Amino acid sequence: LFFRQKIEAFKAAAITVISLGIYFASIGIGANFNLLGLIALISGSYCWSLFTISIQKCNFKPLEIAFVVSSVNALLSLILTVIKPSASGIVAGSVKLNELFLAALLLGIGTGIISGFAFAYAAIALGSKNVSAYGSLSPVLTVVSSSLIFNEVINLKLAIGLLLVLLGVYSFNNLRTFS
Repeated sequence: LFFRQKIEAFKAAAITVISLGIYFASIGIGANFNLLGLIALISGSYCWSLFTISIQKCNFKPLEIAFVVSSVNALLSLILTVIKPSASGIVAGSVKLNELFLAALLLGIGTGIISGFAFAYAAIALGSKNVSAYGSLSPVLTVVSSSLIFNEVINLKLAIGLLLVLLGVYSFNNLRTFS
């Protein structure tokens, strides 16, 4: 909408199928369902989609994008720590040094720089529409990983939701309009 990119009807239908999948997956988690959490997730997803489109429109290289995003995150975290020290386990002394190092390694370098670079590279190379559709696989991978690692149960509604997401992503990337 903001950049006036047109989307074909079949791709809009595929996005609808993905959205239905996310809805089924969210009601499939049962008693843990939280409407405010779902609203936060959808809001975050909307911001993420704007970010994805913006990557394609700016003239930055993927590493520059990762650096900018990581730097802003670090600066905001520092400001929050100064403004509200109780929000930080580091200032309160409840975080151990080895936990801090591991978090910095996994979240700062792994998630911040490596995934930021990879995502920016993909958005530039594949296009924002394709990256967004493939990004919808994230909840599927999260549920499957948590099932394998934490033995979490995948019920019928959750399974239907995941299958709809997979179908939507497949349709978005593989179906073509008929002329």
